Amino acid sequence: MTSIIIPEIEEGIEKILLVQWYKKPGDYITVGESLAKFSCEGIEFDLFSEKEGTLKELNVAEDTMVKIGDLICYLILAMQFQKNY
Repeated sequence: MTSIIIPEIEEGIEKILLVQWYKKPGDYITVGESLAKFSCEGIEFDLFSEKEGTLKELNVAEDTMVKIGDLICYLILAMQFQKNY
């Protein structure tokens, strides 16, 4: 399992708003797939998955401010899922 955290967006930006989740626990995620929409200073952008696997748990609700480095969800990696079952 791996943690998905909020990456550094731009120097000086410490908090962003999680606007909407595109995925829910149990959904299979591929590399490059959009996980959620965020907003900062009036600009909206998506967070894309860098890994492939199954979304296990969402740690942050929609319309919540999060800090850079915050853990927002867990992903069971595709290789881990195959090994465990």
